Amino acid sequence: MWPFTDLSQPTKGIVASVASLIISVLLYLVTVSLVGQENIIQGLYWWFNILWVQVLLMAPGLYDGISLWQDVLPVVEEQPLSLNREGRQNNL
Repeated sequence: MWPFTDLSQPTKGIVASVASLIISVLLYLVTVSLVGQENIIQGLYWWFNILWVQVLLMAPGLYDGISLWQDVLPVVEEQPLSLNREGRQNNL
């Protein structure tokens, strides 16, 4: 909304919506002219399937898709594993 901050409502909403529509149509026309309509439809089906599988696996916790695009701190800090008994501290 930064280019339209000085406008009042509802003018701001109308102008932002029309600008978004014009930009979207222009990008669509450029994409169709570069790749063709058939490839766009196939690409949309492919992306839908990939994203649906990720959501399906994230729901029960089988896939951690959030950490792919966000820095998420681990719930439990991982400790290095060591089989060396001399490295243990004795707190008795």
